[in-house]
Amino acid sequence: MNDDTKAAMITDFAGQRLTTVTVTEALELTTEDGWLITIENDYELTRPGQPSLRTTDGQEPAIQALLDAMVGRPLVGLAYTSRGDLTVHLPDGSLSVSSTPAFEAWSIVGPNQERVIAMPGGELAIWS
Repeated sequence: MNDDTKAAMITDFAGQRLTTVTVTEALELTTEDGWLITIENDYELTRPGQPSLRTTDGQEPAIQALLDAMVGRPLVGLAYTSRGDLTVHLPDGSLSVSSTPAFEAWSIVGPNQERVIAMPGGELAIWS
C-alpha cells in the first residue's frame, strides 16, 4: 500500500460477531456490540480460491447468501484508506467498497456513536 492509501484499522471491531445482514437500497451489516456498517456503493466479495463476486455483475443475491451464512461468526477486522476505500475482513474473505465522486459510498457507526463516513470524492468525515 503506498503513502496516499495508508489504512486505518478500527481495533474495537476485530472479533465482533456479525448479527444481521440487510439488503435494501444499501447493504447493512450489524454486530453484537452495536457496530453498523452501511455500504451504498457497489461492492465486491472476495474469498480465497474462489472468483470474486461483484454487485456490478448483478451478484447481490449470491453475496447476501454468503454473508448470511457468516451471521454469528466473528469478523476479523475492518480497515479504510485515506482515499475512502473500505475493507471488511470476514472469516472467509473480504468485502470491499471504493469511494465515489457522486455520493457517500459507505459509513461506519460504532456503539459509542463514533463515525467514519466516506464523503463524495473519498474524503473521510471522522467523529470519535
